Amino acid sequence: MGFLITAVAVLARFLGIGTFKPAEPDLLGATIGLVSLTVSIWSGALAYRALRFSEYDPATWADRLATEVKKNEELQFLQLLGAAARTINVRFTLVSTHEVDGAADAGTLKGVAAYFQALHPQRLVITGAPGAGKTVLGIKLILELLETRKPGAAVPVRISAAGWDPGTGLKDPKTGRRDQGPEVEALLIDHLVRTFELREVTARELVRHDKVLPVIDGLDEMDRTDLPGFNSAAGRALEKLNRYQDGQHKAGLILTCRTGQYQALTSGHTQARDAARVDLVPVTIEQASEFIVTTAGDDQLPRWQPVLRVLNQPGHPLSHALATPWRLTLAVTAYQQRSDTTGDYLRDPADLVDYGSADDIHRHLLQEFIPASVAAAALNKRNPRNYRPVQVHAWLTVLARYLDDNTTRPPFAGRTLSGTDIVLHELWPLAGNRPRILTTLLTTLLTALPITTLLAVLLATSTSPPAVWFAEIFVLIPGVFAWRQRWPVPTRIDFSRLKTRAGLRKSIIGLAVGLAVGLWFGLAGGLAVGLAYGLAYGLAVGLALGLTSGLDPSDNTTARDSRGLIRKDLIRWFTVGFVSGFAGGFVSGFAAAFQAGHTVGPTARLGVGLVGGLAGGLAGGLAGGLGVGLAAGLAGGPAVGLAVGLAAGLTYGLSDEAGEGIAFGLAVALMVGLMLWAAVGFTVRPAGLAAARYFMLLIIMRRRLPLRLGRFLDWCYTDAGLIRTAGIAYQFRHRELQNHLSHAPGDTARPDRPPSRRARAGSGR
Repeated sequence: MGFLITAVAVLARFLGIGTFKPAEPDLLGATIGLVSLTVSIWSGALAYRALRFSEYDPATWADRLATEVKKNEELQFLQLLGAAARTINVRFTLVSTHEVDGAADAGTLKGVAAYFQALHPQRLVITGAPGAGKTVLGIKLILELLETRKPGAAVPVRISAAGWDPGTGLKDPKTGRRDQGPEVEALLIDHLVRTFELREVTARELVRHDKVLPVIDGLDEMDRTDLPGFNSAAGRALEKLNRYQDGQHKAGLILTCRTGQYQALTSGHTQARDAARVDLVPVTIEQASEFIVTTAGDDQLPRWQPVLRVLNQPGHPLSHALATPWRLTLAVTAYQQRSDTTGDYLRDPADLVDYGSADDIHRHLLQEFIPASVAAAALNKRNPRNYRPVQVHAWLTVLARYLDDNTTRPPFAGRTLSGTDIVLHELWPLAGNRPRILTTLLTTLLTALPITTLLAVLLATSTSPPAVWFAEIFVLIPGVFAWRQRWPVPTRIDFSRLKTRAGLRKSIIGLAVGLAVGLWFGLAGGLAVGLAYGLAYGLAVGLALGLTSGLDPSDNTTARDSRGLIRKDLIRWFTVGFVSGFAGGFVSGFAAAFQAGHTVGPTARLGVGLVGGLAGGLAGGLAGGLGVGLAAGLAGGPAVGLAVGLAAGLTYGLSDEAGEGIAFGLAVALMVGLMLWAAVGFTVRPAGLAAARYFMLLIIMRRRLPLRLGRFLDWCYTDAGLIRTAGIAYQFRHRELQNHLSHAPGDTARPDRPPSRRARAGSGR
């Protein structure tokens, strides 16, 4: 109501209605008014907070989460199996138990859910050799548990252990606090918020009501060493997992780790307590033979016969090299590669027999895996961008070396960097601090350009000097916000919230609070630059804050990838910019056009003000949203320059009195809109910073990475089978592939290998 009264008063003042004259400022009245506004804002904020906490049902959200987890893990399971989608019914044997009942001596992939459900408490550690199938067994267990899950029961959620920083336990000399890292509960909440876009309050209630069963995948990937001890990252994580309680008992848990690393941990007197540990056994010769035949096809049996014969010789290097599902997949992928022109097979499996050691075979298969995978995608018409093997190899090598370096470097910008996870909006340290610096400069520049032009227009009309100083200080605000955000989080906006009763209530409350905040800013700013322009900025801030608060996303439990988060961040950036730019441009454009049309009659003056305000508001909103939105990509300068040039051209192109009023209003509104877009978009519930920093990284790394990095990684995951996902992170298909690329030479030359049988036959042998 106060805002409407103020708006009516301002309109009446410009129209000349009434004979009142400006009075001396009533400081007591102004103070009382501002205090009342502050109380109103606080009351509205409490009402909004109460609504947020009143709309959750842990059982219902657990059911929705289960649906999304199942869909996501089914895709991941098929991707790990490869194009043939063949599984090996791997076996595992019981190694040890600690205060747990119901553990059988052995089990298989197909019966893993029954094995787990028989445990009391239900805490299972899965160990095995590299490539033995630990992740596949874990995902299979998740899917089978979801198949038999009852409504409202706990949901198994897989989390990459490499993304968990359990702290160092060391005391910070500056603050005196120990680096303890997040506990398991905080880890689960953060994962639900980041991966499934749940609100923190909902995620917290799910964890508090024990609706999440953590599946910690890859404990061995938390440390660089193969012999982690008690005080290693994995050791500290185990201690936290042992403290994780469900009432008076240990909470449910599924954990995967390589055998060697877990044995090193147990030797250091740390292990998962109240848990059963099982170890995956090597693939038998019969299982390997069956997998090759069923994957390659019965018609390929003659080509693979030499390999199948050798597999029956336990001491042969090949039988040892192909003892895990992962290495069997490598062999079939590499030696089933066909020419995209003739369809002929490019390699003869019999060549594998002539290698002298299992390590040589392994290195050879890893080297051929990328070319074979790219060729298979092209042959199946799933390479629309025509990625070449040499490009794929080079780009993935850059990422692999970055991840490898992260395992030894100290914390960067206050965070320990992951050695396995590729999250697009968190990848900027690949280029050092340069993306952060450039983003800060960009935000400052995008505010400085329209402010400078606006000052030139206002100074030409005898604007008071305080406005200049106010604007100069204002230039620095977005840059300071951008720099202080060490790790900006992508934001999003949910327009569907307006379709629900709860969302509409929140939007109304948010809008009311926002308008009150806007009036407060407007009154305060009006003392420096005049009431009209102060209210313009206040209105823009209020609408941006109110609408974005009201349209905060709901809990949709939809798992997102990094690309989706970047896209949502840009959409919110554009929305906030358009709303604030349009609001500020309309008010300031109306005032400027109205004042510039002072030589015409009252009716014409009102018409000039309305036309100028509408045109300027629309231009400011569009130019601010589109211009700066493009600037976040690759062409910031031209977009802003085009908007400024358009305003200047219209200003000087119109010459009659009414036209001068409209053009002046358009110019002022355009500049105010651009200024408010850049400033409000980065400061009021900041949006776009994560996306802008990611784009800066792509510009800096344009010669070493593709400009459409997200699209490339998505292709590697969905079509080429080189990448897998863990939540919102991309990971290499297997840690062995990442290690191979990180230690590969700069070129893509093939390592030395025995000549093929065809080559030996041609040489007369």
